[in-house]
Amino acid sequence: MLKRPAIKQPFKTALAPILGLVFKKRWNFKLFSFIFHYAMGIFGSVILKLLFLKMGFFCFVILKLIF
Repeated sequence: MLKRPAIKQPFKTALAPILGLVFKKRWNFKLFSFIFHYAMGIFGSVILKLLFLKMGFFCFVILKLIF
């Protein structure tokens, strides 16, 4: 039985650096988000926390629409 050539392999290798950068940026954002929310919890600034969550939600919606 003949094996088919791997057609998707060049596509995966071309996307590897891009995907790595995206996941690295996502990890940095999660770390920043955790530190920011921890700091806001300590200082008790509810207004800034709500503004950050609102901004993050709108960024999430816009990024979902783009990608």
